[in-house]
Amino acid sequence: YHFEGQSIPLVSGDCFYLQSDGFEDQMAEIAGKRKKFSKKRYTEFVLAHYTLPFLVQKQKFEKEFAEWQGKEMQTDDVTVVGVMAR
Repeated sequence: YHFEGQSIPLVSGDCFYLQSDGFEDQMAEIAGKRKKFSKKRYTEFVLAHYTLPFLVQKQKFEKEFAEWQGKEMQTDDVTVVGVMAR
């Protein structure tokens, strides 16, 4: 593989996230059916919380994941990294 470096110009306050697909792909049993958290639900969750301080976001992400997962086994690695330009 050949990788090239990329630059993304950021201004103070810009925020972005890097994540694996583990959060989106986590299964839960809802009304007797197994469902994924889903990309749509994940995007809506991020948009609802991105303005909060990162420590509060971390707590919200952990709580949301644990509540969704319930008694299900974790199905994949889960990585979420938030970056804010200063």
